[in-house]
Amino acid sequence: MIFLLAILLGIQVETKDLGKIKEDNGGIQFSVYILHSDSNNDRVAILPGDSNWQIAENEAKARRDRERLSTINQTISYTGKGTPKKIEKDETFKDCVAYAKAKTGISKRIGNGGRSGVNAYEPRVGAIGVEAGRVPHAVVVMSVDGENITFWEANYLVDKDGTHWITERTLTRADFLGFII
Repeated sequence: MIFLLAILLGIQVETKDLGKIKEDNGGIQFSVYILHSDSNNDRVAILPGDSNWQIAENEAKARRDRERLSTINQTISYTGKGTPKKIEKDETFKDCVAYAKAKTGISKRIGNGGRSGVNAYEPRVGAIGVEAGRVPHAVVVMSVDGENITFWEANYLVDKDGTHWITERTLTRADFLGFII
């Protein structure tokens, strides 16, 4: 068993008959006999969670995102497509999925940004559109004119003072993953 563990962990094992070895206090300290005695100062601790590299990458990504957002005039955008037109202040939702579900009456679980709820590929007025992007974005389809889809949404436009807006944009069918009806 010790050898199997050693192979999996890639360490060398010093074998001893633990039944014949006694510590000063009368017991056996098992950990001393897993690693060579010359490796006591170089023990490896395996801790759950992100590695130092992952933590550094996440911090660098967060820093890049903050820098990018600080250069955007007044918006925080999931997709960056289209020009948002302010409709009204959003003091209730501040979340695209909650807003889309409330406005359409669709109550089933649709996932983050609506991605897991897509069940149609033809837009229709009153459906939830799932806008494609690094993070999908749920919107309420207001009108369909050929390839152009006009929709209302929450949590797309946020002023620097933290004011959230319900906005209107128009995109093409190609900008959507699908629709939820």
